[in-house]
Amino acid sequence: MNRRIEKAVVLGAGTMGSRIAAHFVNAGLPCILLDMVPPNLPADAPSAERNKIVRAGLDAAKKSKPAAFFTAAVAEKIAIGNFDDDLARCAQADWIIEVVAENLEIKRKLLARVAQFRKPGAIVTTNTSGLPVRLIAEGMSEEFQQHWAGTHFFNPPRYLKLVEVIPGPKTSKDVVETLSEFCDRRLGKGVVVAKDTPNFIANRIGTFSHAQRFAPDGHAGHDRRRSGRVHRASGRLAEVSDVSHRRHCRSRCARTRCEEHLRNRPQRRIAGDV
Repeated sequence: MNRRIEKAVVLGAGTMGSRIAAHFVNAGLPCILLDMVPPNLPADAPSAERNKIVRAGLDAAKKSKPAAFFTAAVAEKIAIGNFDDDLARCAQADWIIEVVAENLEIKRKLLARVAQFRKPGAIVTTNTSGLPVRLIAEGMSEEFQQHWAGTHFFNPPRYLKLVEVIPGPKTSKDVVETLSEFCDRRLGKGVVVAKDTPNFIANRIGTFSHAQRFAPDGHAGHDRRRSGRVHRASGRLAEVSDVSHRRHCRSRCARTRCEEHLRNRPQRRIAGDV
């Protein structure tokens, strides 16, 4: 394997995108962070206004606790821009990672624009936490899909060790090996290669684990006093979020299965069709 990753572009400056960009520069990887232009701005608005959203995302990362950056000076190594004016800068990247809203069509439309500028051989990944990786890149060129995968980081990316690498049906072995080695050796992550199933590995396990804590009547299925979780902030948060999290994951799984069924079912012939 002789592929090298020397520059990255992160698409989306929300909580995850800005923190992933922060960890990239922590590891010495030059990074460009892009996000959308604020709506209803005139075309001749100054760049400071057009980059208002991405700047706000980066500023939030600078203030985050625990700290997203090793030092304050490291943050200055992130260049910023927007999808309308600066998407051509994707041509500079060896790795482009999409971290926009968890909406299939939003992701597909953005990647179609990215494909116009991406250099051949550049790796493109999505940070989706559970949308089908294969559907996000469906219809893209053969070469694009060979360099396409999911890379699911967990929040906060600097501190949580796990990264799931999810190959698509056409992802080359070399790309999977490159991403796995880079995330391991350069970013300090524990890498798990996951199948492209709804919610991948960690979120599926988390949903199952949370579900075991509730009896059919909706009450806790174990003695929380003995577990000690109720005394920890993360445990109390889990108590509050269990039900909504499980509903969200079940809804995503059901929606994914429905989409696959509609895509794959045979077309019925209607009377009168020729």
